[in-house]
Amino acid sequence: FNEIKKIIKFGTKKIIKTSSYTNKFYDEIKWLVSLPNDLKVYAPNISNFFLVKDSKDNFIEYDFIATETVHNYFIANNMDEVYWNKCANKYKEMINSFLKYTPKSFDSKYWKEQIFWMYFKKTKDRLSIINTYPDLCAFINNEFVYINGQKFPSVKKIINILDAYMSNNAMNSVFDQFFQKIKDRICIVHGDLTFSNVFYSLEDDKMIIID
Repeated sequence: FNEIKKIIKFGTKKIIKTSSYTNKFYDEIKWLVSLPNDLKVYAPNISNFFLVKDSKDNFIEYDFIATETVHNYFIANNMDEVYWNKCANKYKEMINSFLKYTPKSFDSKYWKEQIFWMYFKKTKDRLSIINTYPDLCAFINNEFVYINGQKFPSVKKIINILDAYMSNNAMNSVFDQFFQKIKDRICIVHGDLTFSNVFYSLEDDKMIIID
């Protein structure tokens, strides 16, 4: 559902990204362009964007990132321990920078709803999206799947478990305990710091996150 174009503009390589997934893409652009100035070092250098709620014309344009994603380096297995140690340290530095930005006012009800959405509702929604891919339907809809000879619950079974947990009073108690433990760490978050969304350059010790 995402489309990426590479262009040359005034002698500089650029990326233009569009998406048919309008709600998610709107949030993505808004997050990137709204970052505090000292956190923009972790974002691509944005040169242009269009942002209107529910619009299919939204786009973001930024400088081409001249390094591989951490995911590609991991899969290729062509980086040594020095790279991975420095990369891990940069992750930690970035997350600590995010932790500096806490809510100006604290409404427990509001933040409980936000965290519930992030950790439970969002997980369920993303798992449900996988069911729209015909090649994965059997993998999703069987009760169990086998990966490398090991038995695992299918995506459908995981969704059913999440539904049961979310409607269970005991789960509400568990969630309350969870909230009490993390409420002092509510801050700016990326929400999907998977290796494929992260670029890290060892040469200049620079980390950039996308998506």
